Amino acid sequence: MKKSFATHALVAAVAAIALGGCTTEPRVTVNTSPAVVAPAPAYAVVTPAPATVVMGAGTFTAVDRDFAFTAALANMTEIGASQMAGKHTSSGDVLDLAGMINQHHTMAMNDLIVIMRARGMSIPGDISPSQRHLMDKLGTDYGYEYDRDFVRLVGVRAHQQDIAYFQNQMGRLGDPDLRNWAARNLPLMQQHLNMALDISGRIAG
Repeated sequence: MKKSFATHALVAAVAAIALGGCTTEPRVTVNTSPAVVAPAPAYAVVTPAPATVVMGAGTFTAVDRDFAFTAALANMTEIGASQMAGKHTSSGDVLDLAGMINQHHTMAMNDLIVIMRARGMSIPGDISPSQRHLMDKLGTDYGYEYDRDFVRLVGVRAHQQDIAYFQNQMGRLGDPDLRNWAARNLPLMQQHLNMALDISGRIAG
């Protein structure tokens, strides 16, 4: 899964995707140095661009579309939440966790965007109200409060929900590329959850 990523500073937490009339697939910028995060607003989401329909690239079933949409929202939220860490955390462990989540979910989002656009599906324009509430909360947290809430709400709870959802839906997916994408990313989410559980135990102690 090694890919080359731009190393310039992150813009508005999650890099804007704006292709306009271009046919090149968008890339979400990943910060390969999680200890240095550019200043960002309280939250940010991936900015959608018009869908590029690739004829003959296959079609999504209704289940595929629901899964891709839900997975995209989760990635957008977890990328934005993790990119706050440079300004909000007081813990090196939390910074490491946030850096891993940021990198892996950005890579996942890049790959998902390619699949979605090839099936003529637009990227979500905004996160859900509950996800926005989470981002707003984390945006006002600093130090221990951010560490506790980020690990509990993003590292543990969000990843438990993601893993359960992926496991429940993977057998129902009709699109082979989407199914392979889910299978590739499930072990990474389990890795994030394991690390978050370990940190959570130390924070609570």
